[in-house]
Amino acid sequence: MDNSKISNKLNLIIFTFISQPSPFYDMIKEIVTISKNSNKIKILAVIDTCKCEEVFKVDLKLICLFRLFIISLYKIYVFVFRKLSGKKSVKRKNIWLFLKRNKIPIIIPPRRNVNSPKLIRMLSFLKPDIFLVIGCNQIFSEELLKVPRITSVNFHYSLLPKYGGRGATIWPLYFNEKFSGITFHHMDVKVDRGDIILQKQFPIDPRMDGESLAAELIKLGVNSINELIELLCTKIPHIPQKGHRSYFYSAQIKKFFVLDPKCSVKENLRRIKARGYLESNLLTNSFIKKFGSKYRKIWHTLPITGLKVVSVFNEKKIKIGKIKSISLKGIDIQVIDGILRITHIAYIPTYLFIKIIKFLPFI
Repeated sequence: MDNSKISNKLNLIIFTFISQPSPFYDMIKEIVTISKNSNKIKILAVIDTCKCEEVFKVDLKLICLFRLFIISLYKIYVFVFRKLSGKKSVKRKNIWLFLKRNKIPIIIPPRRNVNSPKLIRMLSFLKPDIFLVIGCNQIFSEELLKVPRITSVNFHYSLLPKYGGRGATIWPLYFNEKFSGITFHHMDVKVDRGDIILQKQFPIDPRMDGESLAAELIKLGVNSINELIELLCTKIPHIPQKGHRSYFYSAQIKKFFVLDPKCSVKENLRRIKARGYLESNLLTNSFIKKFGSKYRKIWHTLPITGLKVVSVFNEKKIKIGKIKSISLKGIDIQVIDGILRITHIAYIPTYLFIKIIKFLPFI
């Protein structure tokens, strides 16, 4: 890697989510604006890191159109609900159309694998100076990291070396950190361990959940892009990561952030505050006993977005996970040391949600 001062325009290749509405729209827009208004960088191409098919190639049958319409209405409802609750939401916008309008080449990796040998050969032919990765759930191979002349830079949602890997906006809240922030760092074969280029932090508002923290971190990222470009166009910093290192995997998040009847009232509330919602798979049997097996799949994947304490016991109970009652206020579930009320499912009042799925079982 050449860290000497760069006199010519930097050739940049960006890796980000394109095929689906992306939370990084504003960051990409800021980079494109800088490339247009200055001679510092040139965007050679943008690589799609999504593993799913383009949303623009779905089969537009009547049922699909109706489903998309319902989903769009639901997204508006969630945005308004969170705003009225005093919580920010991450805005996800269409990067694909933005890039097309600005005539920036889009590359879809073969089989949606960023480590595809064909893609690596193609990128080598473009002779990029820097890879800038803003949103990718794939690990770069050593061969891919060798392609750029100078370095590969990754945007991460936390103050590395803390909270590397997945769920970087959740764990700081769960562990009651006072500060969070963002890190732009050199990429290495060891994930999230490269030297730091730029790091910014801010105090965490106690009212935040994972979604609202992510919104603030993206805003901080947008405001830091210009400074990052300045650093990339000069002698790029190599600041070693120091302090306690922690790393988390997707499986840990899925297994940990559930409404767990074996955990205390306090622990379940702590979990939902951090993530913003809990999964319901540990309560599937209880739901089936109460409502029947017709909607087994729905009961297994419910996002529980509202919890309230009904009561706390002095002694631990044996019969946990039992549905104690159902009312207009919600579903009361017994946990090991008390009763919790599920007030909202997918941001919809619980009682209303139960009525809705009986009419719209195919959504």
